[in-house]
Amino acid sequence: MSDYQDRHEFSVRANDPQAELIAHDALDPEEMAQVDAIMAASAALQQTERRIAAASQRYMALGRTDMHAIHFLLVQENLGLEVSPSSLAHHLGITTASTTKLLDRLVKAGHIERVPNPTDRRSWRIKVLPETRLAALRTVGQIQAARVGPLRRLSEGERGTVLRYLRQTRQALEQALEEILGPGA
Repeated sequence: MSDYQDRHEFSVRANDPQAELIAHDALDPEEMAQVDAIMAASAALQQTERRIAAASQRYMALGRTDMHAIHFLLVQENLGLEVSPSSLAHHLGITTASTTKLLDRLVKAGHIERVPNPTDRRSWRIKVLPETRLAALRTVGQIQAARVGPLRRLSEGERGTVLRYLRQTRQALEQALEEILGPGA
């Protein structure tokens, strides 16, 4: 992100010059500068997140939903939980027909296998193949692990502040989204 974007694109004054949404006089110049810097840093982090997602999809040769499915399967396996096609469909918010197509695609690409449910031979469980697990660990896993270092360098109080900011921001954004676009937007 360029210096110009850091200073201007996300500044409160540049985005709300008439103070229609945010009372500029409610923030002193130092507070305004901090808010602007945090907004810019948040946007830069989101941009990096999008780059990571796109690079991971390219590396794994998978689409966004396929990547979410693999991630969910890996996490569930790491927790010792089995995943059925219906639980995957529920997690992804897609139909069972779409889930069948997704699973067929992942089986064909060599990422997963369907195995019979040992307690109910009429149903299936989904397992990630070892090669995909290793590829995910070496790429997406290492990138995700990079998040821990900066958090460990913060004090307990600072981590609490970051957590509170993230939770409150999400809640405020969810509320704004609902107010503007309606429930379920």
